[in-house]
Amino acid sequence: MHDSGIVTAAQTDSSSPTSEELTIRPGCPEDVPALRQIFFGIYGENYPYPPTVATVCPARGYFLTAEVEEEVIGCAGGYGQPPDGYRWTEWGRLVVSPDLRYRGRGYGHALNCARAARLIQGEVALSETVCNVTTNQLMLKRMGFQALGICVLRYPGILPDKLGTQPESVLMNFLWQDGEFGGLGTRRLFLPEDWVEGLSLVLPCDRLQDALKARNGATHGQRIWEHAPFRDQAEELQGCAMVDIVVNHPSAPEAIAWMRSCGYRLAGFMPGVEDATVGRADRVRLYRVPDGTEIDWSLIKVLSQLVNFKAWMAGQAR
Repeated sequence: MHDSGIVTAAQTDSSSPTSEELTIRPGCPEDVPALRQIFFGIYGENYPYPPTVATVCPARGYFLTAEVEEEVIGCAGGYGQPPDGYRWTEWGRLVVSPDLRYRGRGYGHALNCARAARLIQGEVALSETVCNVTTNQLMLKRMGFQALGICVLRYPGILPDKLGTQPESVLMNFLWQDGEFGGLGTRRLFLPEDWVEGLSLVLPCDRLQDALKARNGATHGQRIWEHAPFRDQAEELQGCAMVDIVVNHPSAPEAIAWMRSCGYRLAGFMPGVEDATVGRADRVRLYRVPDGTEIDWSLIKVLSQLVNFKAWMAGQAR
């Protein structure tokens, strides 16, 4: 997954409208000041997660910087998980300068193609695309990603001019290098009956029904992954708490019922993600809003295929 090569736009995807002036190279510490200004220009001066040397030069994975005539104009990262952890690469940090000279030139697409070229067989790419606009969502859809969930109120302190005090929401997007949906339909799913309707809005109904009836389901013991809520720099705004639960074991509905009694609701589905502890398994992601928080669902913008799922989620929250 480490790659020190330099590519031009022409080497990333012949269908890209990007001109040959674009260079994509590994990130370096000297890129940090310019990239920080780009992030602040897009998300506002209070953006709480600006690039650092650690993110631009990751210990695992890769970080790509885009240049035009030796000027840094964007970036994208692919952060690999430890060998004893998940077998997936998290795609993040995709930005292109808000300068109109660099918009609509295909630079974001070129960065995505450069990331895709670094995925290895059997790996899953996961990307969280923001929900204040749908541009990046559409870009990933065109690359074959499947949007299988909405993590509401995920990142606080972003775009206050558009979102006010409501934390930014993101989509859960997946791309499997060894087959669509990571073998969904070959492993048994144990789900609450009232969630099947919602999940059928983001998963192919035939795959979902096959997985509900599959024979080899009781292979993965129960495990719950907790994700601490994100806070902004002043720690005044807090995002949602998230948990992931394996649903290939008969104990899953009981575990889900317990989390629901604690105020958690369905955010999405994560099929075929491999972990060294449980092997390849299917998970659901649940979310819980901070106490006293109301969600303005109109601020969460999604592509058409997720509109009905968003409406289902909003109905479950009432």
